[in-house]
Amino acid sequence: NPSFERDTNDVYRAGDGSKIYPDPTTRGDIKEYMQWRVQRNATRLQRMHKLASKIQKAYRAYRARTLADRLRRHKAALTMQRVYRGFKGRLVFDKRRREDAAIRLVQRSWRGKMGRMQFKSTKSQRLAAIEMQRMVRGHVGRLRVRRIRTTRYTSACIIQALFRRRVYRGHVGRARFRAERDRYLFSKAQTQNIDFGKQMLLEYKLYGTRLQSEVALLVNEKTKAEASVESLLVEIAEFEAGVRVLETEMHALSQIETEATGVLDEQAKWQLRDQKMRLDQEFAMMLKKIADRREKLLVLGTTLQALDKSRHAKEEDLRGLERKLVLLLDEQQRQLQGIKAKQEKRSQVLVDVAGGVIPPGPLGGVDHGQPGGSVSCGTTVSPEQRQEANSLMESTETMMKFGFMSMSMTYFSSMNMIKAMRQIGAHHTFLDSANAIHNHATGAAGMMMGGGSASPTGKHMGGGVGGSSSFHAEPAPGNFPGQEPLLASAWSVRDVGRWLDTLSLGQYKQAFSDGTVDGSLLYDLNDHDLRFSLGIEYDLHRKKILQAVERLKRAEGAVNKLYSSPLPTNGAAIIPAASSAASVQQNQSNPSSSGSMALSTTSPLPSSSTTNALSTSANQVAATEPPPLVIRFDEVCSLVRNGKLKQVKEAFEKWPDKPYDDLSTKVQNAPGTIYEDSLEHQAFHMNKADEHGNTLLLLAAQNNLLKVCQFLVSKGANPNHQNKQGQSAGHYAMAYSFFDLGAWLLDPDKGGGRDDLVNIHGLTAYDGLSPAS
Repeated sequence: NPSFERDTNDVYRAGDGSKIYPDPTTRGDIKEYMQWRVQRNATRLQRMHKLASKIQKAYRAYRARTLADRLRRHKAALTMQRVYRGFKGRLVFDKRRREDAAIRLVQRSWRGKMGRMQFKSTKSQRLAAIEMQRMVRGHVGRLRVRRIRTTRYTSACIIQALFRRRVYRGHVGRARFRAERDRYLFSKAQTQNIDFGKQMLLEYKLYGTRLQSEVALLVNEKTKAEASVESLLVEIAEFEAGVRVLETEMHALSQIETEATGVLDEQAKWQLRDQKMRLDQEFAMMLKKIADRREKLLVLGTTLQALDKSRHAKEEDLRGLERKLVLLLDEQQRQLQGIKAKQEKRSQVLVDVAGGVIPPGPLGGVDHGQPGGSVSCGTTVSPEQRQEANSLMESTETMMKFGFMSMSMTYFSSMNMIKAMRQIGAHHTFLDSANAIHNHATGAAGMMMGGGSASPTGKHMGGGVGGSSSFHAEPAPGNFPGQEPLLASAWSVRDVGRWLDTLSLGQYKQAFSDGTVDGSLLYDLNDHDLRFSLGIEYDLHRKKILQAVERLKRAEGAVNKLYSSPLPTNGAAIIPAASSAASVQQNQSNPSSSGSMALSTTSPLPSSSTTNALSTSANQVAATEPPPLVIRFDEVCSLVRNGKLKQVKEAFEKWPDKPYDDLSTKVQNAPGTIYEDSLEHQAFHMNKADEHGNTLLLLAAQNNLLKVCQFLVSKGANPNHQNKQGQSAGHYAMAYSFFDLGAWLLDPDKGGGRDDLVNIHGLTAYDGLSPAS
């Protein structure tokens, strides 16, 4: 190679004066050669570039043709696969169609065989049942015919005996009539004044009845007006509270507007103005409603004053009528005493004229207890004459007493009417008391004949507290049997009346009802109230009632002491729910508390004779039952409703963590979920409902309390419980847009609720609470 082609050689580099590697810049021919060489290289590079482009185009064409051929092959393969799959599918379909036809044929044949066998069995059973029924009907018919014959024979004997008695009574009655006719003619003159007094008393009674009706109407109108006033006052208080809230909001908006001057943009200012306008409108509306309610209050106040004036006038008329009745009674009493004195004097004169004898005794005989004996036989009257004179005097006294009793009954009825209108009580008439005593004596005699105790109070002396040992108050409306109020202070007026029946003092039920004596007032009665307000005249009856009330107080005090005592340190239960408390409760006559309950137990009233047994049974089941927690059900509802999770957890700290058992549901929606009797009869359980059928879980779901719902479900709350409207917890969660709570409740692995439950409108949880919503 020439030296100019190796000018970059580090070893053979051209140097100054070198003959082998001369400097190329110094020779002209080299420069010309170099130019020619550069042009040759450029021409050669251009030709090679054209050839390389041709080769690339040919290669790309080859790749394109290869790709197109591959795509055609792939499409053909897909078509072949589709055709083959269709062929195989048709083969499988034909095979399964034949299998399905064969299965249907086998099932139809088997159903036919089973149907024929069942029909044959049912036919034979029906024929056997018909035969047995025919034989039983024949036997029952023969017994019935025998009873009918016996009854007819007995009835015929009774009818014949009654006919003979009627004939005899007719004979005796006609003889008595002849004797009483003479006595009546004698006493007719004495009864005229009594009839006149009775007529006057009847007129007074009618007038008093009219006044009573008018006073009752006035009292009802006043009660309604007072209720309206109370409702208006409540509304005014609510509106005033709303006004204060609106004032606070308006003050806050004004402060925000003042503080943020120059900072807020136009959108924020527009929102502030909109809020202020809305608050002004609501404020004006609240003031208008308050003014309207105050006007109504003024009208009702005027109405109440008019009603009070009318009532006072009617009561003054009633007091005047009472004074007139007292004066009339005194006058009738004086007249009767005068008639009786005259009759005694006339009878004595008649006897003395007949023969001058010693005054007869109370029954017409001579008083043999006095010294002196009788006079000689020649001067004495005969026994027949003495008996006739005595009978005449007794008949006259009987007629006077009968007339006076009728008058007294009318007078006492008027007095009862007046005292009932004044809400003091009512006196019972002598005949009512006598009738009650007679009925009680008849019942005691029936008990003696039936092998029972002859003592009227025998059944009340055996461990009862102031009454029958089987007495229980009636359950409140909406509750089930076994949920009766347990404390006597929670008894209603009707329960107090039934309690008097157990004391054999049912004649005072009306007086206690007129005085509205319920369980809370029963403990405050004293001897003065029983005698002068309730009209109980007999000292022994008042003593019996007061002693029974005292026993009720002592028993209730024992229960309160038992429930208020601290829990044992070893965690033992006081009265377990699964113990023998049910049998102990049968021996109690006084119910326990209705406002408080043990959350884990039923609450029977332990008597003094069963305290040791209760302690023993409590120690035996202490390992399985948690200690009770005395707390009111409405307080638990309030805690759940307000989301007090900490207090709720403390209340149910000893409650076992056990999920709800679906077997405890008796009826899902009737409407409302009904549970088994063993669960419903407990004083408390996790699914106990209020008057609307809402459980603790439903209350928590209505207020979007997810953690409270999770805690209640872990303690055994039923996630599928439905209230009286058929709403479940899922209904409320989805209707109120509590989606997190709804998703948890309706998740089978979490809350376990069902989304297919329908309410009374036929709507599920996703459809809302009512068609309108």
